[in-house]
Amino acid sequence: MRPFPPRRKRNVGRYWFIAGMLVFIPLLLGTRVWFVTQDQDLHNRATQQQTKSLKPHTPRLTVIDRNNQILSTDQLFYTVYLHPTVFFKETRKHIAQEVKETQVEAVAQRIYAQQITLLSQLLAPLVKQSASTLQAKLSDPKTRTVQLGRMLDSTTLRQIQEIVLPKTEASPQDWKRFSQQTIAEIPRNQRMGIPGLEWELRRQRYYPVGTNAAAVLGFINKEGIGCAGIEQFYQMQLTPHPTGKTCNDQKQKKEQQPSLKYQVYGFKQLLAAEAPLPLLPPTLNQRLALTLDLRFQDSAQRALQKGVDQFKPERAAAIVMEAQTGAILALSVTPTYDNNRFGDFVQNTNIYKAWPVTDIYEPGSTFKPVNIALGLDSGKISPKDVIYDPGSLRLSGYTISNFDGRGRGALTVTQVLQYSNNIGMVKLMQKMGAGAYFDGLRRIGIGQKSGVDLPGEPAAG
Repeated sequence: MRPFPPRRKRNVGRYWFIAGMLVFIPLLLGTRVWFVTQDQDLHNRATQQQTKSLKPHTPRLTVIDRNNQILSTDQLFYTVYLHPTVFFKETRKHIAQEVKETQVEAVAQRIYAQQITLLSQLLAPLVKQSASTLQAKLSDPKTRTVQLGRMLDSTTLRQIQEIVLPKTEASPQDWKRFSQQTIAEIPRNQRMGIPGLEWELRRQRYYPVGTNAAAVLGFINKEGIGCAGIEQFYQMQLTPHPTGKTCNDQKQKKEQQPSLKYQVYGFKQLLAAEAPLPLLPPTLNQRLALTLDLRFQDSAQRALQKGVDQFKPERAAAIVMEAQTGAILALSVTPTYDNNRFGDFVQNTNIYKAWPVTDIYEPGSTFKPVNIALGLDSGKISPKDVIYDPGSLRLSGYTISNFDGRGRGALTVTQVLQYSNNIGMVKLMQKMGAGAYFDGLRRIGIGQKSGVDLPGEPAAG
């Protein structure tokens, strides 16, 4: 038998070294981590990486008429773009495996031209442009970006997204199917969507009645500040976070809104639509109701335009007032503008004004019924009074005549109004007396602001 081999001496020093390292290294790393976590700058950077700030859009209040018809509101719109370079690359990729390499470019150009012709025809009614205009913009595959349309609603965007085009050259029968978008009849491997399509979501102020009530409603600029009409007069009430700035301020800044901070977990990107929005003020369910009535507003605008077409005045206005309350049911002016495209009219900013409110003008003969009412109310004039009209009258060094220069002899108060008689009106007011007449004018508010809810009203008189 062989004896047992002699025992080897254990390397105790090596074991202790390994054990020491197993203890020392974690201790070193732990100490380093502890010191790092105490660094405020690093702590702030980590917090910043893990936290996202969301500035929620808080829309302006909606404006309605007396029948709850929307006059002004915030609405979601899309601006849609197409990138022809991306489109062409996708078309080229589809045919690269079907033709010889030397023919790819020529075939791709031919198919691209056919696709763009079809796409332009399908897009034209959706984006309110002619097919020829769209085709001219998109025909060059080297063009980087083309804007197809702006202020498009979600329904129109969805219709654009659902358009299908041929992957390869389409036969006359296939062309008809693609033109009619009978997708069920087109095999899936022969069709494709619109490559290079992109859209941008924006929230924009929208005025459904457009030019009909632009003078009353006004508009807001890109900084969200009301610059005319109701939008300017009620700026502080319509916006959730008013800054006190006006449309005329030079260096305008967007209204500052409080931020909502939320935690990012792992690598998940939290979309804005998924974030809670507790910052919306409780007033957002409120609306600003006007006395305006869209039915009267539309009728007044039509009647006004008819008169303008017939008599060709430089400007005209029509106001409908509820006699019992003084409520303004309609205020129409011409010329007017489209407040959905207010930027198109910056060459003539006077068009933004509701000039029946902002401008002082002499009422002329339309003021005669007011004079008669004041005289009757004072008791100085009676409906039975009769005056004599010789045709002209010398007063304070001036000769006053009737509009036609004729004298009509004896006239009743009613006939003075009927003929809009200047001489008769002067004599009736002389019976009333200058002091009583002036006091009567002040009593009914002449020379004072009416208090209408529109900017720029002067004190008349």
